[in-house]
Amino acid sequence: PVFSSLASCLPEIGAGAALYFDPTREEELSALIRRFLKERGLGQRLKKLGLRRARAFSWDTHVTALAAVYRELF
Repeated sequence: PVFSSLASCLPEIGAGAALYFDPTREEELSALIRRFLKERGLGQRLKKLGLRRARAFSWDTHVTALAAVYRELF
């Protein structure tokens, strides 16, 4: 399971597979930690979503997309 800041591109990368907090508000992170510890099954759900999301960033996917761009440009 991932706890991530809302900064930069992190929400785009994690999509719905992470719990997000405003990095300028430490109370948001502590609330997420409490939620994670109390909510039954949340860790398992996030684990499954995270593994599924990680597959979107495989080397094969990257190379295929990059090759398509090169073919289009040249």
